[in-house]
Amino acid sequence: MSTLKVDSLVEKTSGNGVHIAGHVVQVQNAYSNTQVISSTAGAAIDGVSLSFTPKNNNSKLLIQARIPIKVYNTSNTNDGWCSIRIVNSTSAIEPEPNNNYEFGSNFGTSGWADWRNVGFIQAYHTVTSTNADTYKVQAKLYNSTDTLTVNENSLYYSSITIMEITQ
Repeated sequence: MSTLKVDSLVEKTSGNGVHIAGHVVQVQNAYSNTQVISSTAGAAIDGVSLSFTPKNNNSKLLIQARIPIKVYNTSNTNDGWCSIRIVNSTSAIEPEPNNNYEFGSNFGTSGWADWRNVGFIQAYHTVTSTNADTYKVQAKLYNSTDTLTVNENSLYYSSITIMEITQ
């Protein structure tokens, strides 16, 4: 068995860097407490976004996000449901083969109700270039009789963290 001992690793060609597969080469995160409210069913509203520039053109990104949500219904005419997802500039980044993560509650039949939750979602995404792209965590309301609030009263924060893993 051999032992390799080094004091430093230096790239062979300037600007190429040293790539060790499976290692995190950068981590970036962003936070937002900007309140956003929507009563439009199907419209996605942003919790937080992050512009990310990969160091390598074949890295895998581990994206983790959280988004505080509130669904409010004044008539209790239906259940209160919403979903959360991670998107980039071209498409949704699916955490599993079957679309978004859904959250909801049965409000009952009379009076008013509101429902709060902090959604957490993570997904992997393989990049194919070193161009910057914007990643967002979004929430989407299902019923137009409800109101969806993200980062309620600017007291709560959405966050997104992206870790680039060299392949």
